[in-house]
Amino acid sequence: MTLIPEEKLRQITAAILMAAGAPEQPARAVADSLVQANLLGYDTHGVLRLPQYVRQLRQGKIRPDASPEVVVDLPALAVVDGGWGFGQVIGRYAADLAIEKARSSGVAAVAMRASNHMGRIGEYPERIARAGLVGLAFCNSTGELIAPFGGVRPRMSVEVVAAAAPWSPPEGDGRPFLLDMACSVIPEGRARLYRNRGLPLPEGAALDAEGNPTTDPAAFYGPPVGALLPLGGPAGHKGYGLGLLCELLAGSLSGSGCSGEPDAPWANGLLLLALSVEAFGSAEAAAQRAESLFARLKTCPPASGTETVLVPGEPEARTAQRRREGIPVDEETFRQIMATAEEVSCPLNL
Repeated sequence: MTLIPEEKLRQITAAILMAAGAPEQPARAVADSLVQANLLGYDTHGVLRLPQYVRQLRQGKIRPDASPEVVVDLPALAVVDGGWGFGQVIGRYAADLAIEKARSSGVAAVAMRASNHMGRIGEYPERIARAGLVGLAFCNSTGELIAPFGGVRPRMSVEVVAAAAPWSPPEGDGRPFLLDMACSVIPEGRARLYRNRGLPLPEGAALDAEGNPTTDPAAFYGPPVGALLPLGGPAGHKGYGLGLLCELLAGSLSGSGCSGEPDAPWANGLLLLALSVEAFGSAEAAAQRAESLFARLKTCPPASGTETVLVPGEPEARTAQRRREGIPVDEETFRQIMATAEEVSCPLNL
């Protein structure tokens, strides 16, 4: 592992994106999003993605200067067309729009389409929670990597459900409650990370191209590609159902497109919901109830091999605290980043 200080990694990432043709403002926004993902432990959606983004920039799939456009604008609802810009830029715009509308209407729904990869989906409801509201997100893509429950070939994308609330759990270091989960056993980025680190996939996470269980990342990636499995193992119908809900809300309802649509370009679809806490009653009383619940959960005796019961948001806070001294980047990912810098003639002062 190579340890890189947070700010240094942010500078490197932005410099490479700018050398690849991105204007400074979106390059810095994307760099901030990727490094924040690493800081919180979401290495699957951190700088691991930088070579992918540069490749898409050079192929013309990402329009780095695109500006989001509101194509449907109602008091409590909006649809945003991202113009095929950076997903992080579009996602932050959509979150801010949801905050604005929910503050005046009590509740808001913002759908997004024509977006490239959005990175860590939990970033957007977390952004809403930091503004004092409750945020929910449903995300899909038009790709196919997940087998439906009972099947062996990919027919669905890696769907994500995320939610955040403005109340920080006891060990959250002031960070909001945060749930950020793929509807598959592992997201595709986790398989990519394991491959880069030379590690096997978890048991029960993937199938090879012939439908056989595998822990070998190469057998999953192929070619031909295998399939990831829905969350839940024997109860995988639950992860499958959650994933299908994301397809309907983030893909069909938003107009972004569902997984496997013929001739559809790869895209992330997103539906964001924002809820004003004050619109439901006393914000102070709601906070007290949440804090009481968190405290009660923490009194539960831990299971064997477990230090303590954690509340969503606490693992991220713990990881961020550890990584303030440096963010670990595995050797293969670091090699790919350096090769990408060389491709776009970006000298790096390490």
